[in-house]
Amino acid sequence: MKKLMAVVGLLVLGTVLMAATKTDKKAGDDLLSPGQYSGTIKAFVCGGCAEWVQSKLSAMKSLMDVKVDQKTRVVMFTVKKEAKVKRDDIQKVLDAAADEMGMGADYVLIDIKKSQSNTPN
Repeated sequence: MKKLMAVVGLLVLGTVLMAATKTDKKAGDDLLSPGQYSGTIKAFVCGGCAEWVQSKLSAMKSLMDVKVDQKTRVVMFTVKKEAKVKRDDIQKVLDAAADEMGMGADYVLIDIKKSQSNTPN
């Protein structure tokens, strides 16, 4: 019984420590303001991945002008004026696209950067 209590105590302590090490994010920190962005997909598994990703992101009502380059894996898109989109929203769409594609696809979008020239509609 003492061993069980010790294990439970360690699990609780570990959970508390992990929670304490997370950085506190202000609400909306991951909200993308209107404008043009680019990012990179970590890896594509086939020649149709870029077109697949482009079609899935283009279906998002908050994005427009979505372009994906198969060779460089660069994704470019514009967040529409007055749209509210989070990085997590985009990644959820990419995760669903990867699940639908199968073949071990894992469309993780990294290095999202806002362009200096921003003319959202």
